[in-house]
Amino acid sequence: NWGYYHVGHNLYCDGKKEWVDYGFAPKVSYMLYRCWNPFDHFCNKYVDNLKKMIDIFVKLKQNHNYDGYFYIAGNDRNFGFDVESYVKTFPFVILLPNLTDAQLRFMYQEMQSLFYLSRYEGFGLPVVEAANFNKKIISSDNTSLKEVAPKYSLQLDSEINLEEGACAISDYLSNKLKINN
Repeated sequence: NWGYYHVGHNLYCDGKKEWVDYGFAPKVSYMLYRCWNPFDHFCNKYVDNLKKMIDIFVKLKQNHNYDGYFYIAGNDRNFGFDVESYVKTFPFVILLPNLTDAQLRFMYQEMQSLFYLSRYEGFGLPVVEAANFNKKIISSDNTSLKEVAPKYSLQLDSEINLEEGACAISDYLSNKLKINN
């Protein structure tokens, strides 16, 4: 039984301060990416498409008027490039390193969708976690993701053109379909 509430940018869980000020704003739309195993030394393989996902998200903001944020959860040492420097010019891309289980659960509960465009995914745990919360899921159509993603998910070619990806995501997110994974 988790009780969450916001005071400013802080998230409190069951009366205890749980959240560091990451710029989280309540009641805004956002997409989440999660590096599913931040301690795995192979994790940079799993996030090989992170730069592309950021670039698609920028197109989504610029060309399709998406009003939300892109939260990237995971240990930033494993992103395979200097993501912190790369996103400095994008105030709508927010890094969330080292979340607690309670914080991650909150992110899944409140997100609009999971954005997970991986080329080398193993099982697809973030997709299963997002489906558990009946959230929209945007994933790549390769590896096990095409098998574990629910039928209402949007599956894209991991090599998709940036604008085509942004357009497909915009259409998917604007669809008011009630998700029941």
